[in-house]
Amino acid sequence: MLLFNKISYLQYFLSLPVKPSLQTVLIIPFILQILAVVSLTGYLSFKNGQKAVNNIATRLLSEISQRVQQNLHTFLETTQQINHNNANSIKLAQLNIQDYSILENYFFEQLKLFNQVSLIGFANKNKEFISAEIFPDGSLTIRASSKSTKYNLRTYTTNKEGTRTGIKDFGKPYDTQRRDWYNKAIVEERPIWSEIYPHNSGIALYIAASQPAYDKQGNLQGVLLSNLNLSKIGTFLNKLKIGKTGISFIIERQSGRLVATSTNEKPFRSNNLELQLAENRIKPFFAIDSKDIKTQFAAKCLKTQFHEFNSVNSSKQLDFAIHGKRQFIQVLPFQDNRGLDWLIVVVVPEDDFMEEINANTRTTIVLCIIALIVAVAVGVLIL
Repeated sequence: MLLFNKISYLQYFLSLPVKPSLQTVLIIPFILQILAVVSLTGYLSFKNGQKAVNNIATRLLSEISQRVQQNLHTFLETTQQINHNNANSIKLAQLNIQDYSILENYFFEQLKLFNQVSLIGFANKNKEFISAEIFPDGSLTIRASSKSTKYNLRTYTTNKEGTRTGIKDFGKPYDTQRRDWYNKAIVEERPIWSEIYPHNSGIALYIAASQPAYDKQGNLQGVLLSNLNLSKIGTFLNKLKIGKTGISFIIERQSGRLVATSTNEKPFRSNNLELQLAENRIKPFFAIDSKDIKTQFAAKCLKTQFHEFNSVNSSKQLDFAIHGKRQFIQVLPFQDNRGLDWLIVVVVPEDDFMEEINANTRTTIVLCIIALIVAVAVGVLIL
């Protein structure tokens, strides 16, 4: 068969109107064979590169998402630990909850120590409330609601020592006993997370860690509160390295609303209406409505794959495309026994993994082409 092919090949060239030289007849099949080998080598190099990307993406996405999960747990646990320590101080009569000047100084010093927390406070059974709070603009304040303020939540400016220096806002009526963080903690008699709610200034969304406080005899004294501004969770996520251009974000598993994101997008939208209560000027929004394209497309991919976000019960890896560019997703549930029910989503573009592999593939192809040129040149010289 091989002899027949060679004879047929020679007969074909001999039958041509313009007779090629013997050198051409011998070199062309040689070149074609080398070209086929070079093409096959380049193709296999590319396919192996893609396979390597999939393996690397699977491993690294899993590692990254677990790191985000562990760091997020540590970050959130701080708020609960503050309440736990304060509850023990009240139970052991080390913290006098009857003296609000002592309480506000105590909370103020704690707030300077735990700067990732936005507010630390206490509400008693008489609808009185005292707290220290860092506003989104970085200003340290004391906020109080009592009989003396006609139960309006008054905000006081302070100096660096926590001493009141003036009134920043006379406030609106504030009934702690109508708040989710207060009632839920008392009903469940344990530390809890509240629903996400707007700050009463209308400038941020908060989530509250709260815990009932008891005296030595087990009598309820009130509820301790530590608040997190959701934007601070976003800032925390932003500090975690997610590949080169990857992002991470958190959504509520039951509702699909965006909780926080490593991008600069705020987790709420403003309606800019003049309303009686400023807190009604902002609303959370669904992750699929995000203005960030990676967040939006990733959320839509999850929605399409699982139909409902609460169907995600374990860690999953998916991929989707943005303008033809492949993106890898890792999604995993984030839950605790205090009421959190979130999903952590990590998105990393394929290009983040492909850069080095593409460079190696290009090097392989260039070397093959050089080998082809050298082989052809040697063949010509020999013949």
